[in-house]
Amino acid sequence: MISAILYYCIIPLFVSWVGIRYGSQIYKKREEKRIQDLYAKTPKDLVILHCFPMTSLPLGTCIPWDLKIELFCRMGKIKYQKDTNHPFGVKSKTPWISINGAHVSDSHLILQFLKKKFDVNFPNNYTKEELSTARAVRVMLEERWYWAMPLWRFIRPDGWTQFAKDFGRVGSFTWPIPLRLVRLYWKRILSNEVNAHGIGRHSREERDAMFLGDLQTVSDILGEKKYILGNEPCEEDCAIFGQIAQAVWGLPDSPYSNFINEKASNLKAYCERIRSQYWADEWAFEY
Repeated sequence: MISAILYYCIIPLFVSWVGIRYGSQIYKKREEKRIQDLYAKTPKDLVILHCFPMTSLPLGTCIPWDLKIELFCRMGKIKYQKDTNHPFGVKSKTPWISINGAHVSDSHLILQFLKKKFDVNFPNNYTKEELSTARAVRVMLEERWYWAMPLWRFIRPDGWTQFAKDFGRVGSFTWPIPLRLVRLYWKRILSNEVNAHGIGRHSREERDAMFLGDLQTVSDILGEKKYILGNEPCEEDCAIFGQIAQAVWGLPDSPYSNFINEKASNLKAYCERIRSQYWADEWAFEY
């Protein structure tokens, strides 16, 4: 009886599971290769920024790393073009770039690649100690504060209600499946990720205290300065802006946007200055 169950039920299920798992990995790698081949030949020195589709959020994207790379290109006067049809590519990460047949993923590695490729230098006289402070701020925002965004947008019901309205209005684009299923999919993935990170093991109140503390820290360091370190931007301003801009414009009615409006208005002023300087009239909105 037991051998029959193993032969007719368990073994076939196991074989099917193995086939589906490894088959999907093979398909995924082939699809990545196919997409990369599409951008093997591009206009010389034109950066193709593969990023997430636009949303109706005021800043156009819900991904802070898209803004980080865009700002770097604008500061460095690097020609780029956005592609929202293939947001996931190398290493299955978003965003990623293609340039002259090369493909690079991870926003930090992308900036280092572009910095070397186009010899981008930020004309400032900041000391190593000051630049290290900016780097520490960037790492704090990208490695901990970042989690406030997906937790608010996909886990907390009040955040999802607002985000679904913005996320569902992307020009004439229509989602092929109900947004409710999109949320269930990402909620499951994010729940596992935040628990693995550790931040998800804390209560909502404990997490919010950490996230708001991070924003307060950035506000204290920024003070009345034009950029994070002074009157001239540094490389880390690209990432800092990408993260803080999400709190200012991308998380409406959240504890984080409310905190900035009430207790850290210099962060909003910081984002407004960068927006007006590097995006001019492209972000003509009231929010």
